[in-house]
Amino acid sequence: MPTSTSGKKPTPVRSKGKLFAWCIWATVALFYFYEFFVRVAPAVMEEELQQAFRINATELSASMAVYYYIYAPLQLVVGILFDRYGGRFLLVPASLVVALGCFLSVIPMDNVWMLTFGRFLIGLGSAFGFIGVIYIASVWFPMRRLALISGMTTALGMVGAMVGEAPLSEAVDWFGWENCLIGAGIAGAGLALLLWLVVPPSPPWELKRRKAHFKHAEEHGIVAGLWEVLRHPQTWIIGTIGAALYLPLTIFGDLWGVQYIVSISGAKKSMAAGAVSMLYVGWLFGGPLAGYLSDHWGKRKLPLLVSCVLSIIVMSTMLLLPEVPLKAVYILLLLLGLCSCSQVIVFIANMEIHPQYLRGTAAAAINMVVMAVGGILQMLFGYLLDFKEASSTTEIITHYSASSYQVAMLVIPGMMLIGLVCCFFMKENCGQD
Repeated sequence: MPTSTSGKKPTPVRSKGKLFAWCIWATVALFYFYEFFVRVAPAVMEEELQQAFRINATELSASMAVYYYIYAPLQLVVGILFDRYGGRFLLVPASLVVALGCFLSVIPMDNVWMLTFGRFLIGLGSAFGFIGVIYIASVWFPMRRLALISGMTTALGMVGAMVGEAPLSEAVDWFGWENCLIGAGIAGAGLALLLWLVVPPSPPWELKRRKAHFKHAEEHGIVAGLWEVLRHPQTWIIGTIGAALYLPLTIFGDLWGVQYIVSISGAKKSMAAGAVSMLYVGWLFGGPLAGYLSDHWGKRKLPLLVSCVLSIIVMSTMLLLPEVPLKAVYILLLLLGLCSCSQVIVFIANMEIHPQYLRGTAAAAINMVVMAVGGILQMLFGYLLDFKEASSTTEIITHYSASSYQVAMLVIPGMMLIGLVCCFFMKENCGQD
């Protein structure tokens, strides 16, 4: 049997799409599950963090948004690194960095800087998560399956987010937020070991592709490849669509969803966290289906356009109602997840627009736009909350009125409207290997 030439020990060559490939994908996707769980954990610790560090909504949003500020620009570097060096070499240390960020977040300090630095490290390591899965999938699976795998990967991330909502909320009540983050750090260290044991060296076909990439880099320079992706208008058009559809997860799931639902429905925090989980349930089931249908129909643009329209309708309905019963919130967030989950297509759509040797960079560029927009609008959301209520008190505010949340939430349908306009300018090249 032929063997690969990468690594210290020869590795049997396996064909694309077989059981061995699915095992590799599942292990790397588990890292995405883990980093997503850590990313959304502050959503059920928001009040505890504000009280522990005596900070307002703007300061907490700024501290948490550091995740996005390192995550987003790193996507360009991450894409280049995966294109040049492969998976295991990058994914193992990335998991360890996320674990370290969890540990540092709980170190007692008189100010919020250590929490912010821990969040910075979590964003640094997490930057390798989703792109790492997409890269591994592009190595071990045929191109025609990538939209489906992108949806399945996102679905697993949604499971991580669901665990980071209601179950973590109960755990925080029982064990405290500090112990929960320490446990997450231990889990990250164990995951790093699993990645090292399961993810193999690169197969021959990937070494051949990488050789072509190196040849291109030698002829035109690494920056030239990056510039080729960034200067393409479709990168920014497709990225804006992806950012618009992902925004409910950024604002609802990552930080403010639980407190928003408490304010509009009067529910307990654990029940509100359960409602936010319905957003992830929609992505969990809808993401793989959206990817499969996109591959099956050979369409990228149409599903994204329909998603923007339906998401605007659902989000606007939620915001127009002055008071929303908890059951209605559950239904609306489930619908919002189902409507916006076609976002999983944008990564593959941009990969298909660009040459094969730039696939990692193309996918990473989209993730950069999505996360950068999310970080900026998450900060804007916190500022709008404080601005709305700042005139009534000089104290640190940890509870906000329903009307303040509803005003701040307008950033979501507003961004979705921009995404809808971008859909009309999007081009597609579906299914090109």
